Amino acid sequence: MSAPFNSLGGLQVERTLLSDAALPRVEAVHPDGRVLHARVLAVTAHLEPSALAAFDAAARTVSRLGHPSIAAPCVWSASAPLFVAVEAVDGETLASLAERNLLGQVVSALGVDLAEALEAAHAAGVVHGGVGLDGVMVSREGRAILADFAIAGLAGALANTHSQLLGSVAATLTPEHLNDLPTSAATDVFALGSLLYRLLAGAYPFDAPSPMGMTLKLSMGTFDRLESKAPATPSGLAALVHRMIAPSPSDRPSAREVVSGLLELGPREDARRQRIRSILPPAPERAAPSAPRSTPPPTESTQSVHVGSQAAIPPPTSAGSAPEWVDSMGFDESAATEYTPELARAIEADAGIASPLLGAPREPARRASAPPPRMSTPHSRAESPTPIALYAVIAFFAIVILAGTVVTVVALAG
Repeated sequence: MSAPFNSLGGLQVERTLLSDAALPRVEAVHPDGRVLHARVLAVTAHLEPSALAAFDAAARTVSRLGHPSIAAPCVWSASAPLFVAVEAVDGETLASLAERNLLGQVVSALGVDLAEALEAAHAAGVVHGGVGLDGVMVSREGRAILADFAIAGLAGALANTHSQLLGSVAATLTPEHLNDLPTSAATDVFALGSLLYRLLAGAYPFDAPSPMGMTLKLSMGTFDRLESKAPATPSGLAALVHRMIAPSPSDRPSAREVVSGLLELGPREDARRQRIRSILPPAPERAAPSAPRSTPPPTESTQSVHVGSQAAIPPPTSAGSAPEWVDSMGFDESAATEYTPELARAIEADAGIASPLLGAPREPARRASAPPPRMSTPHSRAESPTPIALYAVIAFFAIVILAGTVVTVVALAG
């Protein structure tokens, strides 16, 4: 499938992997030859500088976690087109494997990996904000890997103001998104609970024929219990999932409690890997290695590039100073200088290039360790409109009251 654009900054786009209106995923090639998968935010209007800075800080933090169930960002951009790229995983997306209901033991094994990923991110002060089937890879080694950190939450944050986004991210919306409340670690737990429910029952707990209908059910907190939707689900797993999708954040367990609860239900590590591998189709035959690809020379529209290294990634930037592009894959400086003149100047000055969205140059990188991060959520609202769900709920109750009044009048007249 051809891609709607040819490049993302210095990455050469090869093909589209997911044609999503809000968050398309593309396969791209890094200048050093590595194959990456990039998620692109198609709609960036109304994003405030604070949201972009939080996105940049979250991407930087997650890139340093080194957790086996987290797809760490290695290249990302905080200016249009806004994207996050991770190294390609040999495996399948969970969305492609969820066409049929999965056994409770398989779902428990997947849930342990994903909950452990969230636990590590939350401990580092990062909220995912958009856990969904398309953002989970299942590797050939039998491990669930969570991707789309930093960028998925921005799509959810804009859903109330963009109908294009609402339709695309409806499955990952939470009560916090609909009610214009701050997202938190509990938001991720809710999204993971909805995902586990979907794997067990074949439908999300708040599914409806339209995004508007789904937001209405979600705002009211009504869903069919797993005992009726998926009777084969172990009672302990069903009870845990129900707690995870509680309407109130205070009623949900933490990611650590989810891990503990799932481990009590599931087998040892090696058995979990085997059960996850059992849902994967046979691996396709590998094509013969191709010749190294040459990167086309940058044009005037090519984004400016920032160079980092895994060993010394600059500390998170403050609001108003997010760089346009960050590459944490560790360019060799001599090779990087040959890549583009803009890149060479950035290396020589060890400073950022002003972002057209934020308008302020980045401060010179400091190699000293940064203080412990605070909870970084790239989901800040650019605007605070009245949520769509609020109108739907008001209309619903108005109809109920009116119907009750009519029935009462008719009864009295009779």
